[in-house]
Amino acid sequence: MKKTIFFLFLSMSFWACQTETAEQSVPNETTTAANPQAEAPKAILSGKLAYPGHLPKDLTIVARNIGTGAMFTSREFNRSTLEYELQLPAGQYEIFSLTQSRPGQKAYYSDYIRCGGGPNCNSHRPVILNLEAGKKYPHISPSDWAAFDKK
Repeated sequence: MKKTIFFLFLSMSFWACQTETAEQSVPNETTTAANPQAEAPKAILSGKLAYPGHLPKDLTIVARNIGTGAMFTSREFNRSTLEYELQLPAGQYEIFSLTQSRPGQKAYYSDYIRCGGGPNCNSHRPVILNLEAGKKYPHISPSDWAAFDKK
């Protein structure tokens, strides 16, 4: 009985030492904040989404950097107001949304959306945004589901 208790005590002590070591090796916020790139100001993009019909759960907002091809994606937006916000590094971007329920089709922030979407708005060409660090870009709505033809 004494051997069993001693073994349990020894095992628990070993486990406690391992837990303390693992916690100490995790980088803290101060270490991450010391990285100059992490502190670089971002451009803030915001707007509203739209979808014809029932809003799918997998609706994704995408910002594609024209120069590098890097894609920044998010599925986070307010489901009741359909408003979103993205923070992006400076650069030239095209903004679109997509869903698996319409494979291959993207809803761009396009000339049609910028024009107001009325009968006099004929172009569905995606707008290329030149984003500057630290600036806000409101009303960027990737909602032109007809933009797949890029007229």
